[in-house]
Amino acid sequence: MNPLTDPSITEPGMAALDDDERTLMQRYSSLGFSGLNLSRTLRPDPEIAEAIRVDGDEVSHADEEPEDPTRVAADLSSLSLALDVAERVGRGGMADVRAATQKALRRSVALKSLRSDQITPENARQLLQEARIQGALEHPAILPVYMLATDSDGNPVIVMRHVSGQLWRDYVDEHGNRTLPAGIERDPLEYHVGVLMQICSAVHTAHQRGVLHRDLKLRNVMIGALGEPYLIDWGLACALEPDSDLDLPWVRSEEKLRGTPGYMAPEMAAVESAQIGVRTDVYLLGGCLHAVLTGWPRHGGRTVIEQLASAYSSRPVTFDAHVPPGLGVIVNKATARDPNDRYATAQELRLALGSWLDARKGQLVAAQTEQRVRTEERALAQQQIAAVRAEQRPPQLGSSAWIAAAAGLGLVGVTGLLGVAGVLPGGPSGLGLILAGELLGAGLVLGTALALADEED
Repeated sequence: MNPLTDPSITEPGMAALDDDERTLMQRYSSLGFSGLNLSRTLRPDPEIAEAIRVDGDEVSHADEEPEDPTRVAADLSSLSLALDVAERVGRGGMADVRAATQKALRRSVALKSLRSDQITPENARQLLQEARIQGALEHPAILPVYMLATDSDGNPVIVMRHVSGQLWRDYVDEHGNRTLPAGIERDPLEYHVGVLMQICSAVHTAHQRGVLHRDLKLRNVMIGALGEPYLIDWGLACALEPDSDLDLPWVRSEEKLRGTPGYMAPEMAAVESAQIGVRTDVYLLGGCLHAVLTGWPRHGGRTVIEQLASAYSSRPVTFDAHVPPGLGVIVNKATARDPNDRYATAQELRLALGSWLDARKGQLVAAQTEQRVRTEERALAQQQIAAVRAEQRPPQLGSSAWIAAAAGLGLVGVTGLLGVAGVLPGGPSGLGLILAGELLGAGLVLGTALALADEED
């Protein structure tokens, strides 16, 4: 299915405003971005333009290499590798992920290394940075790093836990339909909100360690075989404080356009480094929730600059009726244009999601209880109606009663015939008819008595 040509797919992201585009272009020019590199960033090759618009691939604009190549080489010189490398299991913007076996421990691992067309000192620095971050952060939703080494060409590789699974993006289609990993039996919306809560927890842990992710999106979350989420790709992470023991760039010192346009916060689109902080990641988490609910990134647009302009304006979204109102409120608060209007921390956003889940579960329980009470009331009413009808029904005669009644009626019939024939005194209009009536009554009495006796037995 091609979202660019399929008319049934609508893009819920906010359209760009021309004034916002002009403002951003002036801002980029004032920062000294070169025209050629900027054009390549904002107008990528056609084959990747669709991925950027729909799936939310990152863009990065940097006119100069921020790292001294000799420094990166020195960092790599002390590393070694002893692995049997197998097939490729994943592909990112600058790196490939391959399955491998760590010989010494005979365990399956994942090997992340630079793609052959992405081997530069800057990308090597980012990969080293990612390894150091993951190695320093202890959280169930962050993959542990086993080793940092180099390949035969001296390029960096990360050896980490091997997780079999799929990207979170694969479980939400362009129509906003949500599916579940195999073996998971839960309400799909509750499951995906639960995944986001775990990612919020991982991001909060990173913030407490002084690390800002800056590229949170559905494509940067891996869902394991048991449905467990992992936050991946820390290549754009930076330090919240100037003196980071992880050797990360300080967020306030960077004046580069980096991130995923479909998810970017306004301060990222405008490259306002002084405004980028914890609440920037909160915005990106809100963008993840938007994508879960709609199937599309937070910011729509046919071009990168349109997405950036939408990010810069960040107008509140009016969601379709199928989106729960409570979640729509959470999205718009998390993605407010002014950082001060957002949730203060990722933990605060996680608690808001938890409160929504609790309220929803309470509503479901109340609805189920009400349905059960109504079912029980209907059953009781039907029983009462049946009892009333049973009381109004005339007594049923047993088999003995029917035999006695038949005998009595037969006797009455014989007597009547004799009276009519004149055999009995009185003729047809006299004693014969009178005697017939009396015998009829006696037959009924006899039949009833026999029926009662049959019931007692």
